[in-house]
Amino acid sequence: MAEGEEGSRLYKTGDLARYLIDGNIEFLDRIDNQVKIRGFRIELSEIEAVLNQHQSVKEAVVIAKENLRSEKELIAYIVTKLKQTATTTELRKFIKEKLPEYMVPRTFIMLDSLPITPNGKVNRQALTALNIPNSRSIDKIFIAPRNATEATLAEIWTKVLNIERVGIHDNFFDLGGNSLLSVRLLEQIRKQFERDLPLSILFLNPTIEGLVNSLLTEIDPLPWSPLVTIQPAGSNPPFFCIHPIFGVIFPYYELAHHLGNNQPFYGLQSIGIDGKNAPLTSIEDMAAHYIEALRQVQPKGPYFLGGWSFGGVVAFEMAQQLQKSGDEVALLAMLDTLAPIPSNIPSFGNGFKFLFTTAARDIWPFLFGYCCLIAAHSKNQINNLISQFFNFKKFNGWLERSLLSHVLLKKGFTNNLISENTNLHLLNELTIIPILRIFYANSQAVIKYIPQAYPKQITLFKTSKTSSMAEEDLSMGWDKLAVEKTEIHMIPGNHLTMLRKPHIQVLAAQLRACIETRK
Repeated sequence: MAEGEEGSRLYKTGDLARYLIDGNIEFLDRIDNQVKIRGFRIELSEIEAVLNQHQSVKEAVVIAKENLRSEKELIAYIVTKLKQTATTTELRKFIKEKLPEYMVPRTFIMLDSLPITPNGKVNRQALTALNIPNSRSIDKIFIAPRNATEATLAEIWTKVLNIERVGIHDNFFDLGGNSLLSVRLLEQIRKQFERDLPLSILFLNPTIEGLVNSLLTEIDPLPWSPLVTIQPAGSNPPFFCIHPIFGVIFPYYELAHHLGNNQPFYGLQSIGIDGKNAPLTSIEDMAAHYIEALRQVQPKGPYFLGGWSFGGVVAFEMAQQLQKSGDEVALLAMLDTLAPIPSNIPSFGNGFKFLFTTAARDIWPFLFGYCCLIAAHSKNQINNLISQFFNFKKFNGWLERSLLSHVLLKKGFTNNLISENTNLHLLNELTIIPILRIFYANSQAVIKYIPQAYPKQITLFKTSKTSSMAEEDLSMGWDKLAVEKTEIHMIPGNHLTMLRKPHIQVLAAQLRACIETRK
């Protein structure tokens, strides 16, 4: 806003601002219909134009309004044509086909007419002031909890999601739920009902009514398998996503949700994640074992494979083995995966440096929460378990001791306070150790792996903030391994945030488009 040089070009930014007494400029608002939500700049008029294309919509206005968490969310106000109606499901599906996920309004409100200013324009301030719960909403009919179980679940939901009320048919993820909130939700359910529900239950039954049915049904333990069903329904060919270097498939649950109900999604978790078996130590063995598992769901191709980070390397070898056996691989999707060529392989020491610096800030909360849910509740005394923890000889003792100290200090304990009264919930977090053994095995497997040329195209979903090893090669090294030139899709965020909102919404939209064009 400062005065430019004579003859220089000025640009209209659309910002509303004012000069302060000290000469600084204070930003107040926008004077156009552009808003910024979760890092994305959104033109509200673009969403309105799409809604107005719907056959039942007469007028549509979209505004951005703060929710109870002081976060902006999109609200669409709809006036339908005479004698016509539209449901939330119809409008949401209609707009998702034309716009990315982050531009889909959170709430749709039906009005008889839009408020108008004296000069004949839509009064957006009046819309903002409307009390949404009292407006005639076109969402599904609100049904309050009907019994004590539903009431308890509803109370848990409102606390976890920080919302005022929830109906038994409301979708957890449509209300703002994500992977980490899922952990909190299932942990509260465990405390209230003394039932351990697997993460997949929430993704398959994301409503209170669905969860009640799961709580009332005894779930028979299934034989352990590397194949985890995340989203079984849908007419699209199933997408198989291989675990990252820690072996868990937890980060993929949210991706499966954003891909939609028409996309079957399966995760492949590492052998040894249950702590009962030794992890595999070669990429070739992992690929062969996972192919055997996925054939239980899809005996023949064409196959759609992918993997984030390390998982992409295993998916690459799986595609190689499937091709050699005569099966077609329609899509091989690398989610920010460096090609396993010598110039890309970090030393094992650098791998641990990454683990405890860059990754620690974002990965540890994922893994601790995950372990809290999958760990069996031990009946042994904590001293016995800690003794086993320190006496394990097949892994680097200093690493295990450092991790134990980290967990204890995090919980407010010191070494001389370990006793039988130590919180048993701490034990669940100590199951992180099998994951570290898997990290070690997978790191060694990558170093030993010698890839062969791939006869088809590789699709790379690359983050805008790439690693230093991939700065010079846009394909992250995959052009050197594939016969055809790598297809590259840019995703906002970095390696660790691409699987979180809002970036995961962009990833899901682009991955969905790739699957649709190849099926």
